[in-house]
Formats: sequence, C-alpha cells, structure tokens
Amino acid sequence: MKYYILFIYRSIPALFAGICFFVFPCAVPCLAQGPASSPVWVVPDERTFLHALAQWTPRHRFPIFIGETPFLEYFLRSYRSDRIVYAQPVLGADPIDKDFLLRCLLASWREGGLAEEDYSPDNRWKIKQRHKDLEGKPGMVLSHPGAPELLGAMALASGHVQYFDFLFTQFMGRANLGVDELPVLRDKISHLFSLWDLSFASLGDDVDYLTLALDLPFVYGDSPRAVDDAVNRCGESTRIISFHVGRLLEAQKGMALYQAMCSLFLSTGAALFYDEWPDTWRKSLRPGHWAIADRIPSFLLQGHQANIQNWKALTYPVNPYGLLYINSFGDTTRWGKGTVQDIPNTAPCVVFLCHNESAAFPQKVDTLAGAWLSQGAFLFFGSVSEPLVGAFPDPNQVMEAILDGEPVSSALLSRRGVSEEFRAPWRLVLLGDPLFLPRLESPDSEDNASRLIRLAITELKQGQWEVAAEVLHRITSGTILAPEPLGSRQKESAWLLLDRIYQALIFEQLENEDCPHRTDKNFWRGWWEGDSLSELVVASRLSAHHQFALKAYRKLLQRGQLNAYERQRLKDRISALEARIPEE
Repeated sequence: MKYYILFIYRSIPALFAGICFFVFPCAVPCLAQGPASSPVWVVPDERTFLHALAQWTPRHRFPIFIGETPFLEYFLRSYRSDRIVYAQPVLGADPIDKDFLLRCLLASWREGGLAEEDYSPDNRWKIKQRHKDLEGKPGMVLSHPGAPELLGAMALASGHVQYFDFLFTQFMGRANLGVDELPVLRDKISHLFSLWDLSFASLGDDVDYLTLALDLPFVYGDSPRAVDDAVNRCGESTRIISFHVGRLLEAQKGMALYQAMCSLFLSTGAALFYDEWPDTWRKSLRPGHWAIADRIPSFLLQGHQANIQNWKALTYPVNPYGLLYINSFGDTTRWGKGTVQDIPNTAPCVVFLCHNESAAFPQKVDTLAGAWLSQGAFLFFGSVSEPLVGAFPDPNQVMEAILDGEPVSSALLSRRGVSEEFRAPWRLVLLGDPLFLPRLESPDSEDNASRLIRLAITELKQGQWEVAAEVLHRITSGTILAPEPLGSRQKESAWLLLDRIYQALIFEQLENEDCPHRTDKNFWRGWWEGDSLSELVVASRLSAHHQFALKAYRKLLQRGQLNAYERQRLKDRISALEARIPEE
C-alpha cells in the first residue's frame, strides 16, 4: 500500500477570549488542544479507513478522517500537528462484513497490522481475551455493518479498548418507541451482554459504559423520556443504573467519526460558564467554574453579565472554548436571550446545555443540539423534553467528578445532587462518547496575567492566602501588563479576588489565629458562591458563640475594606444577631 504525504502548516489566527472572575472578561487566546504528535490521516473510503485503523497499536494511534469534510477542518483548529497524510485507496474484493470488522479491531490492539490477524470463528473470545490482556475499559460499543456511525464506533472501541458487537433491531430508523417496546430493546442489549458472559447489573461490573452507534429512537412514550436513560435499567421504575449510555450521531456525513476522533485525540484548553439561573435554584455554575480555574483559564458570565452581547464578544467569530457549561431558559431553538442563530462556529468543544428540550431533535440543524453538533461540538448534554430544574446534576459535583478522573457520562448521569423523584428513567441524554474525559491542559498561548491568576487560585485552594495575595498584587500594581484592549477588566478581576483575601485576613487578625477553614471544601464552595466572608470564617461558631460573632462583625464593619454588597450583608447579619442577643 502506497501513501502520498503532504505536510500542511496552518496559521491559526489569534482568537480573543474573555475571563470573568466574578464580573468582567479579559482578552486571552485559548484553544482546545491536542498533543503535538502524529499526523492526521485523510483516507478516501471506508475500506481504506479500516486498513488504516488496523495499523493502530496500543502504543501508537493517529487521527483518521474520510475526505476533506467540514469536520476535518474543525478538528484541525485544535490539533497541534500540522502534518496530513493523504492515503491512496486500498483495493480489495473482500466484503466489509462482521468478520472483517472484528479482524480490524483485533489488529489495532497488537503490533503487525491486519496481515497478522487471521480469520477466526470465535472472534468474540479473542476480543475478550485481548481486552483482558490490555486492561481495557469497562465499556461496550454497539453498531452494525450498515450503520453510518460504524467507523466512529470502531474508533472508540479500538481507542478505549472496549468490547464491540453488532445490534440489529426492528426499531432502527424510528422516531420514537412505545412504552411496551422499550423492554424489547432492553432485552436485546442484555442478550448481547450475556453472549459475552459479561456482568452488567450494576455499576462496577464488567460493563459500566455503553456507546450506541446506530440509528435508534431517542425518546419513548407519549410524555417523551430518553431511551438512553431507560435501556440501562432493569425496569421502568428502577432507580439503579446498570451502565452509563452515550450516543454517536451521524446527522451529517462524517459527524460520528469526528465525535470519536475529538474524544480520543484532543484536550481542553479553556472553559466558559454561562449562567442565567437564579441563585435560589441552587444550581449555580460559580463553584464549578472555580473548581477548574486553577487548571485551565475558566471564564464565568453570570447574572447581569450573562447576556447575548457578552456571549458574542467571547465566542465570535469562532468559539475558542473547549468546554461550555450553560444554564439557561428556552426550548429546542431558543436559549435565554439567544437563538440557534447565536450559536457560533466553534473549535472542537463539549457543551452541557441545561434547560428544557435542549437536546430534542438533534438530527436537525435548526435545533440547539443539532446546531452545536453541526458547527463543531463533539459532545452534547441536554434534555429531550422538560426535565425540571431538579433533574439536572449539581454543577459543582459534576466538575469535581471530572477532576477526580470520572468520564463525563458518569459525572453527568449519576444523579449527583438530584432529587429522588428524578432518579428513575428520565429525560437527560448524552450525545457523544460516554468514556470521554476532558484532558485539561492550559494552552501555550496563555498570557502571563491569566497564568498568574491561575497560580493565585492554586495557592488559595492550598490555604496559602498571603502567597495568593502577593501574586495578585503583581497584576493589580501593574508589574504584569495585561493584554490590551481589555487589560483594565483583567486587573479588576484580580482586585476582586484580592479584596476578598484581605477581608479573610482581617478576620484572622480578629480571632488571633489562622482560619481553620483554609483548606475546607465547604468553606471554598461558599467562597466561590460569593457568600459573605464574615459568615464563612465564623460560621462554625454562630450557633454556640453568637456574642463572639456579633463582636467580630462590628469590628469588621468599623475597619472597612468592604464593598457595598458585603457591608449590607454584614449589617443584615448584625441586625439579625442583635434581635436574638439582648444587649447587656
């Protein structure tokens, strides 16, 4: 087999992003990025793709695309290698059937390529044995030879070292399932697992993740619920999840393969949190934003800052953020104050869009899910119909789970912070690789001021407030020059953090001891939520030492160094305590 190799060097224009630490954004170019490693292979057809996939080994893999589609261009926006290999077609008369597909998969898990992989009447046993030898992931990928999503399925099975099998059902191509048809589909999937002698009744068994890579209905029943959140249970009312489900989608040519390649080869260089929900709903994105703010540049638009003007300022002409977490209001085509038309072209990204019907009809490009996926998102989380706010997971717990190494499907679909009433099969769905785990890597293009802010947050989380204050002082004093034209906003963001540190240090002086909460997670969650530091620092003493708290509040009010909001919160607390504690 001969290949022509063409080296293409791309010039990526500077993309300006924003930082909003509590209030305003600042400019910094941040992209999702991939490792500077193998070239991208562009092949002409399915057979050549499979032969190229068979050249993968457990130690060496490379991205493969069929033809020069828009999805290839999206991928190249974030992949660091500038080289492209154009492969000539592989000629052959052998049918692309189940045996050939399994041979290609097995070949990709060893050295030697397809020529070294003989036909076998028991490929299932060979896959299971090689999966064990390579310590593969507890996942299963289901597709079939005629499915448009097949190549993406093969890539994910190979890249994650998962089990792979073929699912044939009369439900393919349908818009929805009847409630009485759902058990039939569930039984077909369970039967395939049993053929492998795999346990799957609960999480922690042989199969914890299922990728569906074929045209199955997304919803079932007259009051639509997600098929993917029901086939993973033992019954309709069961609250026990057997495995987490993700779905590859071929709404446009090359989309499913793009979903797989992005998941396997790209990392995440920046995040944007956009939150229109009121704090009273207790689903604030602020803690999740701060949870990763020391790892990659993380940007927050919340409250009055969450508007379409700021959205466009940060995401146009091409969205540079690899992770977008959005709490908004709307339906299939509207989100908050925006519409489908306000979804930008994007570098490869994952989108968590929490509101009514955000993932309904993802095959259509005029819906929110369809627009994001067609314009560069490779993973999308949302709802197929109205789920109610209580059904969405707690954002802080989602981000902490991801930081702890859990795949997105586990982080999003494990019902973290969800009311008991929403633990049965419901309406949330994940479009993409369920085993995807964001690899957070700060981009090389990050400016010094942003890098120092991340350093300051790292020191804060370790309880080193004084060190963090010194780092932030370098920005606010002008020692570090922020990029223009938004440098003043970046400086203001640093001032807001610095001001809160000064408040905390004042309280430590009042107590004549170090704050015992410096490394406490609950303390930091309150900090990120914007709670009054006066309440946070003495919170453990309020119930038993109200008099002490009242004195501390009064001293802090006299010392000043509070913004108007903090002063009012402090006065309200003093009034409340005075009502409970008679003056002596």
